Amino acid sequence: MRDFDPIGLVADLPLALVVHPSVPATTLKGLVEHAKANPDALGHMSAGSGTLSHLMMEDFKQRAGIRILHVPYKGSPPALVDLIGGTVQVDLDTVVVTQPHVRSGKLRLLAVGTRERLPVFPDAPTIAESGYPGFEAVAWIALAAPKGTPRELRERINADVAAARQHGRRVRHVPRGRAAALEGDRRADRREGGVSGASIRSRCRYRAGPSGCRPVGPSRRS
Repeated sequence: MRDFDPIGLVADLPLALVVHPSVPATTLKGLVEHAKANPDALGHMSAGSGTLSHLMMEDFKQRAGIRILHVPYKGSPPALVDLIGGTVQVDLDTVVVTQPHVRSGKLRLLAVGTRERLPVFPDAPTIAESGYPGFEAVAWIALAAPKGTPRELRERINADVAAARQHGRRVRHVPRGRAAALEGDRRADRREGGVSGASIRSRCRYRAGPSGCRPVGPSRRS
């Protein structure tokens, strides 16, 4: 980390605790009780030893006083296949990964790892409120620049990223008609190879070099 200068947060990815429907538990309390009555009978997947899902699940097992076997995989795709198939039964993974399978009924959501309940799953309790105060499992993605990048430039990039995040929040809540219009503009962008008014009209690019990042200038497409 000494070779980089921080820029800012890009995104946070909350984790959710899900189980295969074969597990006889519909709540986190039920999972803990089942695991205590059947130590090592369940297996929890991860994308590999030392990954966030592995470490946070170990933390939870220690807090709950339960034994669930850790089954490390070489990446998320094969692990998810086995979870949906029931080869492993428990997973603490990002909502981005688990949400489609919870919606389809292939996985059962028990709790989320955020401090507060998620709008996307308002009925799902947090792990903290379910008897494990202080527990939080959230992945995050951040930007960094080569060491020596001017502070002013890093602050400028951070402001651009923050504006893009805020724009994304607004787009997710626009009325249906406006959302359709935005999607139409995006499709026009792809056909014409340009950038419409609904997208970003000019994009400032940055180039990394031995002395850090520097702006290249706005790039416009017609």
